[in-house]
Amino acid sequence: MQPRYENVVIFSPSAVTGGPEALHQLAHAISQLGGRARLAYYSGDNCQCTITRDSITCATPSARCLDAYAMYDPQPLKKHAICDSTLVVFPEILSPIVSNWPKWNRALWWLSVYHAASHNENLRYAKYRRAFFSDKNLTHLYQSDYARSYIVEHGATTIAPLFDYVDRAFFTPNTTEKIHIALFPEKGANLVSLFCNDNKDLSFLHIKGMDREEVAHTLRASFIYIDFGHHPGKDRVPREASAAGAVVFVHCDGAADSYSDYPLDDFYKFTLLDIRSGDLRQRIDRVMADPAAHAARQQYFRQKVALEKEEFYLQVKAIFFRAN
Repeated sequence: MQPRYENVVIFSPSAVTGGPEALHQLAHAISQLGGRARLAYYSGDNCQCTITRDSITCATPSARCLDAYAMYDPQPLKKHAICDSTLVVFPEILSPIVSNWPKWNRALWWLSVYHAASHNENLRYAKYRRAFFSDKNLTHLYQSDYARSYIVEHGATTIAPLFDYVDRAFFTPNTTEKIHIALFPEKGANLVSLFCNDNKDLSFLHIKGMDREEVAHTLRASFIYIDFGHHPGKDRVPREASAAGAVVFVHCDGAADSYSDYPLDDFYKFTLLDIRSGDLRQRIDRVMADPAAHAARQQYFRQKVALEKEEFYLQVKAIFFRAN
């Protein structure tokens, strides 16, 4: 294989969340496959790098970010001259600035639909969307089928799938007895409060202020993981929980409503009405009464997560490389 571009510049927030990890995975995969990829770090809601017509200059990323993603051997960009042999990859939250450099080879990675809209209010307007998605020189990469549906609906034609993957550390088995229910209290906070207040007899583990190892340990110790969020993309934590051996329940919103993104039976997808009626609690009781059966029902989801890295590398080859 030969790289399609001499250099790939990937913009990434200098932060430790799911999106930046996916961007680091992309840079690492390109480098491992024989290409050259560097990360253009920025902070804040807007791209705070110094960008001219022909070059990008970036500040030093935070030590916390570099430490968190050291396993991906990040190569920070300091200054780079943009030419025809360079591809610049933007996360969807930088969609407001993508159109400013039409002569660049550009790609926009839709890691989230919701975050794109919240950072670019112009996407609410049909006239802007028509101009934005009609740009034939902008490649749209989608992380979820939910995002694919959105960009195709609005006219994107140059598209390709690019899914991230779960770190193998989450697949390490846990020898302790699983008796807890794990959740993120800040994801769908109102729904979390409603459910937890009505079910105080259950043993909850709240994932908050934890590093990667602590999150992995908590998920491996949990019998069930419930995600009350709105799923703006194919969220990382439900997949990490599945890898860790938990039975996963997801709030049926956003990407969680797509079987392609979350291949789970409807039994494991709940609504606000299911919380209020007590139906979600009844389902959880049924899982606790027969854990082996429900683990088996989620085997396809778990296996799909286990193969994510292999799929991701195939997608990177197809997008960023060409056959000899």
